[in-house]
Amino acid sequence: MRSRHLRPQSNAELEEIEPWETREVNSANLIDNCYYCTASALTGINANQMIRRTETMLNLNRFGSIKEILRLFRPIFLGVQSRAFVDPVSLRLYLSDRLQPGYSGIFAIAYYHTTAPTTFLPSDGFLSGHIVAMKAWKNRDGSIGTREVDFQKPPNQRFSNPPNNNWAPRGTFYLIDLSPRFNMDQWRSNKRPATTQLVKPGGGSRRRIGSG
Repeated sequence: MRSRHLRPQSNAELEEIEPWETREVNSANLIDNCYYCTASALTGINANQMIRRTETMLNLNRFGSIKEILRLFRPIFLGVQSRAFVDPVSLRLYLSDRLQPGYSGIFAIAYYHTTAPTTFLPSDGFLSGHIVAMKAWKNRDGSIGTREVDFQKPPNQRFSNPPNNNWAPRGTFYLIDLSPRFNMDQWRSNKRPATTQLVKPGGGSRRRIGSG
């Protein structure tokens, strides 16, 4: 699933919540299947259907590795890629290069928690983390708007408040691009980041942050 528009959208249109953001996904009603919920929502099925498709469930005693998570997307998005980021500035720069003014895209972000030595297994991925979907768009003035969508939660609870309160977590986080325009590992940008717009669902208050 991807956000497609036939023409450039106005800023107000870009901010609108789209039908894909409110789908019921967590049919298993679990609290530790965020990777399945996010991958299911972005590939157009529910969590139980995803389990049947893959015939497996990631080990519930740990958070899935990025390679395992990407495998959940590949039946629909063959070119899906990921890239590790350690700061929000470089992530905003990537989104600015990736998106055209007036258009939006759908991504996922995997947050890994590595605060304790026991949370990382070098050969088997991370024990703790969370993954959410993210709608990102580029306004006409070049600023980047984003909204995280936590599909593990019901529709009336899945939008963070304030928006993007995990925007700059400690440690490494991965952006998953379903349809990248270029090789993410080779991406480099010399641009200064545009102001980023954080939007609260429902047209609530908003704030702008720069590169500081």
